[in-house]
Amino acid sequence: MRTDNLLLLLYLPITMKEEGKYVNGKKEGLWKFYYPSGKIKQEVTYKNNRPNGFVRIYYENGNVSEEGIWKGNKWVGKYKYYHKNGKLAYDWNYNENGKRDGVQKYYYENGNIMIEGNWKNGKENGVLREYDENGNSVIDEVKRISKPGRRVYKGYEDIKKFKNGFGTLVVSTNKGVLANDEAYKLKIGGEVICSIW
Repeated sequence: MRTDNLLLLLYLPITMKEEGKYVNGKKEGLWKFYYPSGKIKQEVTYKNNRPNGFVRIYYENGNVSEEGIWKGNKWVGKYKYYHKNGKLAYDWNYNENGKRDGVQKYYYENGNIMIEGNWKNGKENGVLREYDENGNSVIDEVKRISKPGRRVYKGYEDIKKFKNGFGTLVVSTNKGVLANDEAYKLKIGGEVICSIW
């Protein structure tokens, strides 16, 4: 039952299901939703009956599952997703269009970083850094290919994959310095500066 300007409590036989406030018949402000066990499930900020603002979602064990700002049916700004053990799994940033932008990080369940890299408008932008579960870099080798006395140029067909897709070639093209997979997608070749494996 909706009532204006009153705190609304809906109960299952013993346990609260949700709580929040209606204004002019619409959800407004912070609403809390609960699991049948009575533990908190979600905290959602509403504006004019729609989620719009801070959101936090919980696992049934009580640990936070994810949190961030929800605006116009998309995440914007800082967003975090957690493993069930409470350790951070993703630490992402979204732009105002709801696309991943800026530094993005992934973590192992033990809390050590797994992947770190930059995104721009929802796409990878630059080199991703990967780590093993102990926090050690998985890059074994960076090798210079083009040298002042010997420049190495390759067409886009020749740079499609490096080390079966597990390595990266850094290519200087007329569109700037790109990873080989990005240069291949754009169908442009160039000077192969180095390899990363």
